[in-house]
Amino acid sequence: MPLRLDPSFREQLAASDRAFVGMWVCSGSPLLAEVAAGSGLDWLLIDMEHSANTLDSVLVQLQAVAAYPIAPLVRVPSNDTVAIKQVRPPLHPVDRPQVAGLVCPLIPDRDAVVAEPPHIGIATQEPEE
Repeated sequence: MPLRLDPSFREQLAASDRAFVGMWVCSGSPLLAEVAAGSGLDWLLIDMEHSANTLDSVLVQLQAVAAYPIAPLVRVPSNDTVAIKQVRPPLHPVDRPQVAGLVCPLIPDRDAVVAEPPHIGIATQEPEE
């Protein structure tokens, strides 16, 4: 297992005394993702739900931002086990670029979560009645 020296995104958020600033990337372009990653933002969310991003384009964008000090997040297209497994943080980072976290849409409550791998923190808000 590789040695991870950087604190996780969750640890960075908890230790910070300021709000984190980020940006959503919906273009599918690795060039635009790299420009955003080099702009000084704290996080970058690559959206698969409301854009034409595919698994291939997401992986290319993750490779483009990997050299920058930014937390790459991915919003999967749905709360589907297969979609989550395709982009979740890998157990062995040499397999594919590292993802700092996932955003799963359409989760009304904690009971509706499809996949809960132990290395992914699930945070949901209870729906208002």
